[in-house]
Amino acid sequence: MGYIQLNFNDMYFISLKFFALVALLVILYYSIKQIQFRKVLLLFSSLLFYGQFQLYYLITLILVIFITYFSQIILQKTRDKIGLWLGISLNIILLAYFKHNFLFHQDSLMLGYPIGLSFYSFQSISHLVDLYNDKSQKQYTILSLGLYLSFFPKIMAGPIERASTLIPQFDETHIFNRGDFFIAIKIIAYALFCKIILANRLGLVVNEVFENAGQSSGFEILIGSVFYSLEIFFDFFSYSILAIGLGRLFGIQLSENFNNPYFATSLKQFWRRWNITLLLWLRDYVFLPLGGSKVKRFKVIGNILIVFLISGLWHGGSVNFLIWGFGHAVIFITEYLLESNIKLKGINDFFLFRFFRWLTTFSLVSLLWVIFRTEDLSVLIKIFRSFLNYNNWGTLNVINGGVIIPIFFVAVITLILQVYDIFKVYIFSNVIDSKKIIWECVLLNGLVLTMLFWGLNQNSSFIYFQF
Repeated sequence: MGYIQLNFNDMYFISLKFFALVALLVILYYSIKQIQFRKVLLLFSSLLFYGQFQLYYLITLILVIFITYFSQIILQKTRDKIGLWLGISLNIILLAYFKHNFLFHQDSLMLGYPIGLSFYSFQSISHLVDLYNDKSQKQYTILSLGLYLSFFPKIMAGPIERASTLIPQFDETHIFNRGDFFIAIKIIAYALFCKIILANRLGLVVNEVFENAGQSSGFEILIGSVFYSLEIFFDFFSYSILAIGLGRLFGIQLSENFNNPYFATSLKQFWRRWNITLLLWLRDYVFLPLGGSKVKRFKVIGNILIVFLISGLWHGGSVNFLIWGFGHAVIFITEYLLESNIKLKGINDFFLFRFFRWLTTFSLVSLLWVIFRTEDLSVLIKIFRSFLNYNNWGTLNVINGGVIIPIFFVAVITLILQVYDIFKVYIFSNVIDSKKIIWECVLLNGLVLTMLFWGLNQNSSFIYFQF
């Protein structure tokens, strides 16, 4: 995939330097008793963290903060749509300029895309819409809004938080709690395991397959597509729970973004489990304002199409993202029409039927992920030609068969353990029993040692950083 080049000047998001600075920040945070000074510390640290990648990233973020703040003031004084549409329009113009450069000139590519702009711009829009719809909603200071938009654990790739749920947490008096701190450390360790051990190693195989699409066999294309489905899941999942763990160090609860999406038996169910906060944003600020599902059927179909095309554009301005969004829309609309005309209540009780629906859903999602990953349509054509070339379908031309088995096994076992809530039970639990604490410390040490001896950290940037 033609990833947007990220320039990390001083530190990667996953590095000893980063976590050393986070540890120092935690000490300073709990050493300060005044809430306002704590907020200033977090805001300054978040801006410093974001600005060290590129100076114009920081300028863009500060611009969005001021757009949000002054639009809020106009809304407060006029109580009409001027402030609302001003804030929304300016956010969309910024997104279009940096991401969808085909609407403007190519100059935006020279600057590069500010990491996380899609996430904090959507947060800005949601706050202004909520403020307009609920006149009693609290007006926030520029300090609170700045921290809401820039809070460093989530600025890079979400989750997309609502101001009404996140900002009040910054105004609470958080007292250091050893139990919560230990939970945060477990979450962070598990996140790093998913990124360094699983996502990065899966990515090596994926890169081998798709960077040599013309030489890859059909079987290798199949492996590459399944591995990319696993890679993008563990990559984005690891960042999402890493954000939760980092936020918890400061007493801040961030939203969960995943709920076993690859075990969904329909695309509708998949989207309720994948990137949950993005789906909720699209539902509340696009789908429902258009009439949702309480309009005539052809309008519902149009609303679904609009939502998924916006989702595609949100991810990028290349044609492949539009095709990806359109593909999801077609499948989603097909499911909607089938469920409207066929009663599946009884047949869903059969295991084989549920298994067929799961296999179909996962296969379609994986197929669309291939389109999502490949911005160059000529490469995409090579991929599908190789897949449909049955003469060498069963051979391995570009990957080592001995490499794929252990990483695939570890990834699948990890997914299965998540389904049975092993992750939530042991990672999020506040253990009191001393024996359990010992076992959890052993587990933590095991994760750390595994990452040290088997981890790959040369690809430290997360896939969703480009969005």
